[in-house]
Amino acid sequence: MTAYSTNLKTTLWGIFWACFSTSLGGTTVVFTRMIIDDTDPLSLTAIRYGGAAIILLGFMVAKTRLPVFARRDLIVLTLIGTVMFAAFPFFMATALADTTAARGGLLFATMPIITMSMAALFGIERLTPLKVIAVLTAIAGTTVALGENVQDIAPHALRGDVFMLLGMLCASSFNVFSGKYLIQYGNL
Repeated sequence: MTAYSTNLKTTLWGIFWACFSTSLGGTTVVFTRMIIDDTDPLSLTAIRYGGAAIILLGFMVAKTRLPVFARRDLIVLTLIGTVMFAAFPFFMATALADTTAARGGLLFATMPIITMSMAALFGIERLTPLKVIAVLTAIAGTTVALGENVQDIAPHALRGDVFMLLGMLCASSFNVFSGKYLIQYGNL
């Protein structure tokens, strides 16, 4: 196999997993919107992420060697984890109680833009002119798409949009600040 075909294969697998991940995120928005009327955001968050935490804890305990966390890192990891695995799903579920799945999904799709902008703001990533144009175009497109009148369908859509934006800020914070810890301590 040549280096080119190896790189192409790696790139195609990366695209596949990115698309798969995006599809899961999109279906999460739809399913959350479908069931949020039958529960409350806090209960839904506790069930979804609490169950996942128990499963992951089982994997962690089964490992032969657990990571040893530096005290300072443990504080930061606790904050980052709380923002991503408690605040993000709570804000998302709260948002979807007030807005439509389409609007929530559209705002969910702004996470890469928010992540890139936040990374640039904190000096983790450099914004290029092309990235700035892409961000402005995406913001303009999202604004136009959200400009529709949904008062009859979702009277509190704007409040839901604000909560979804808060959720995307939480998820983007995790994306921006977790990288070095994931490298240092591993994904699990």
